[in-house]
Amino acid sequence: IVVDDNKKTFTVNELNTLISRIGFPTDVATKLDVRISSSLATLASYSNIINVTVTLYKPNPDNVLPKKYLPGNYGTASGYTDWAEKNWGSPNLFSPKKDDVYYGFVYMNNTAPEFKFTYAEEGWANNKGDTAKPNTFTTLKKDGENIFPTNGPGTYYLKVDWNANTYAIKKMDMGIIGEATPQGWDSDVKLVFNTTTRKFETTMALQAGKPFKFRNDDSWGVKIQPSGTSDQELTSGTETMTYVSSEGTVTGDAGYTVAAAGNYKIELDLHNSANYTIKVTKQ
Repeated sequence: IVVDDNKKTFTVNELNTLISRIGFPTDVATKLDVRISSSLATLASYSNIINVTVTLYKPNPDNVLPKKYLPGNYGTASGYTDWAEKNWGSPNLFSPKKDDVYYGFVYMNNTAPEFKFTYAEEGWANNKGDTAKPNTFTTLKKDGENIFPTNGPGTYYLKVDWNANTYAIKKMDMGIIGEATPQGWDSDVKLVFNTTTRKFETTMALQAGKPFKFRNDDSWGVKIQPSGTSDQELTSGTETMTYVSSEGTVTGDAGYTVAAAGNYKIELDLHNSANYTIKVTKQ
């Protein structure tokens, strides 16, 4: 018996995202075997196999990678919603290797921020907090204590091992420095978080062909830069992937350059740890 409710309709984007999660390449025709399974208790049955050929386009990494949410009291002031545990109401930490280790940058615009970790799909049903109050800032448990960062408002870098129930948190103060900047290698120009675009931004003059890079807290412990050994020239108005030295994705110590001197708007998008991007736009 065929009933109208016994069907599932996918949009092109939904189907592309689902198949991408399996790990198939993009922009390549790929043959798939598709069948439907159903189960009742220990009994299972399967439909006949249907052969299809699909060509995937590059999906939005926000929709493909495993992620955890960080609902908290800082949400509304930071461009999200206070204590919104799912549906993109709060920032995410992503797992680039799909190994249940999640990390990334989160801006918290609250004088006394607090938050917890939740599954994106389950909301509060499977939340985790610190094992103690005051916080340990190292260990988690289900339905644990709210986490209270001690360094006030600003940008925090977090890393969570969901299976091991451990986490680490460090405040970041991102700036731009380099020979291309008005202040050279002497001091940083700080970036400001835009709560509308959810990017770190500044506008400044850059010299042509001279290097610049990003770093944390006026020191070289954490740098944001190209992944290779040679300086990379940026094209005005084009997003380019960038990398964080402490995450093991950088092999050299390269910087960025621009071909033409002038005033540039600089945007650093750090919301997804598998897809950090930089964009410079000549004004």
